[in-house]
Amino acid sequence: MLQPNIALFDRFYQAAEGNIRLVTLAPELPGALEFAAHATSRGVRVSVGHSNATAAETRACIAAGAVSATHTFNAMRPLDHREPGILGVVLTTDSLFAELICDGIHNTPEMVKIWWRSKGPERAILITDAMRAAGMPDGEYELAGFRIQVANGKASFGDVLAGSVLTLDKALTNFLAFTGASVEQGLRLLTANPAAMTGFGDRAGSLSVGQPANLVVVDADGKLQASFVNGQKTPPLH
Repeated sequence: MLQPNIALFDRFYQAAEGNIRLVTLAPELPGALEFAAHATSRGVRVSVGHSNATAAETRACIAAGAVSATHTFNAMRPLDHREPGILGVVLTTDSLFAELICDGIHNTPEMVKIWWRSKGPERAILITDAMRAAGMPDGEYELAGFRIQVANGKASFGDVLAGSVLTLDKALTNFLAFTGASVEQGLRLLTANPAAMTGFGDRAGSLSVGQPANLVVVDADGKLQASFVNGQKTPPLH
């Protein structure tokens, strides 16, 4: 975690040769609005999150250029009917994209439904927030120097969640089961919507002439059946 620092951001941006695409920003931090405007001017998407911001602070950050919210509900000020905070704004700002970790651990099915009804098929994005233990057996793993325990699909450091071991195919099947949405609706949350939010809609997220043939095949329940990279079917992982 770093304080908003435009000079440091520019160093990272130059070192990355302009390839930074997305940054998460807490709107209440000093200099956050100037940082949001500067990053946006560089073509970098700003996502609000890891934040205790008030509703007013969040709205100001959106006005300064923020376009998305990082793992909605998690690492955010809880919703309150007198001070709706960052979460109240995220759920009621139609133009804002919003991510969600749909593993049934970070958010209950009821909260997934609230998020889905609020953001809808054009602005909802499913993510994993996965750490290195994704796809691995239960056990002890490292995350940012901490020893993380993974058991029964949950990654934790003591009583604190430490990322997830979710994969996107499982996020999709969970989402369909929790909400009753169609597989066609759910697939947008993994493809077209994140491509649009990050500005990659012209080269990813849809089946279009001229785009790379990077595809997945899922069944009616959203379960992964096959994947293709550059038109070539990839071998199964298991």
